[in-house]
Amino acid sequence: MPVDQALLRSGAQVGDEVYVSGTLGDAAGGLAFLQDEWRPSRDAAAYLVERHERPTARLALGQQLLAVATAAIDISDGLLADAGHIAAASGVAIELESAALPVSPALAEAGERAITWALNGGDDYELCFTLPTGVPAPEGCVRIGTVVAGEGVQIDADIDTGAGYQHF
Repeated sequence: MPVDQALLRSGAQVGDEVYVSGTLGDAAGGLAFLQDEWRPSRDAAAYLVERHERPTARLALGQQLLAVATAAIDISDGLLADAGHIAAASGVAIELESAALPVSPALAEAGERAITWALNGGDDYELCFTLPTGVPAPEGCVRIGTVVAGEGVQIDADIDTGAGYQHF
């Protein structure tokens, strides 16, 4: 990475669009399986455990975003918590669209819990980032919301939003 460039949490602007890479909640689903909290199909379990134990670092995507993203963070504490870090550092609010949250077919086997894990589950290490309206998102990334005036993170559905992982 160039010495004078970094992806910061603090650059999101009202009107930016919010994106994520990959799928969300897979690591939480894998952990739930390992803790015997649910039983997906054999193939789904293998996929989710792999995502939990060996997350893929999105280094190439991070490099690509250096020139276009206004803010970015890796999703280690859960989407709600980490999007909240962008909102707080940028002095804005983020509105998420529940229907847009990308979940893998393996995690979708969990039904309604899939969205809760996508919002609250950590350790996916996907990237959440903001782009100015009209800037095309990199391949494999999905638009999940908008940056608006205000503070915090809101979602358009009645979902158990929890708070993501709390360090202290």
